[in-house]
Amino acid sequence: MRLGFTGQAGSGKDTAARMALKVMPSHPIYSLAGPIKDFFDDAFGWDESHREGDQKEVRQGKLLVDISRWTDLCVKMYGVSQLDAICAVTRFLNKIRQHSVRVFHYSQQLVTITNISPRIAYQVWGSDVWREIAGDNFWTDLAPEDCIIADVRFDNEANFCDILFKVEGKNQRTGGEVNQHISEAGVNPERIDYTIENTGTLDDLQRKVVDALYCYGVQD
Repeated sequence: MRLGFTGQAGSGKDTAARMALKVMPSHPIYSLAGPIKDFFDDAFGWDESHREGDQKEVRQGKLLVDISRWTDLCVKMYGVSQLDAICAVTRFLNKIRQHSVRVFHYSQQLVTITNISPRIAYQVWGSDVWREIAGDNFWTDLAPEDCIIADVRFDNEANFCDILFKVEGKNQRTGGEVNQHISEAGVNPERIDYTIENTGTLDDLQRKVVDALYCYGVQD
């Protein structure tokens, strides 16, 4: 069984998923964005502060892109063809310009980019690059059979889940650059099975998550 959590940035869906894990310890948490973030950890040396911490929204200084290395990394990590990998890197360098990112080509293989935040990198790489090149199910095809998915953002990802919970939180971000990207548009409301209001304390949220799971008979 695949349990999914969706919601806008800052809604608390990651926290809710961790709480669901306490009820369903046999179902590990799986992030559809994990393979995206893993790529940039390797490519740029980013870490948890970039993935989910205080650097996620920060526009970074000069970063080096070695096109050959990036291509080989795509082939190794995703099992794609060399041609698709080259297309992905090229598309990424073109698409990030739309987000006020500066791209400088020093040679055919070496490029420097500045003014890119990790969130922009993740969104462009995940949605504007690989979903366009390899299809909407590129990231879901990498997910295991039984898991809790904490970052459902598209309708095809919602369809991939057996039960989908939406978290609506008091701290979610509803404007600005974060929510302008297609990945923050939200899934079709008709696909949501249960909405969890995250407007109280963590204990309140824990109780609501447990109630939601039991409502659907979900337990180990």
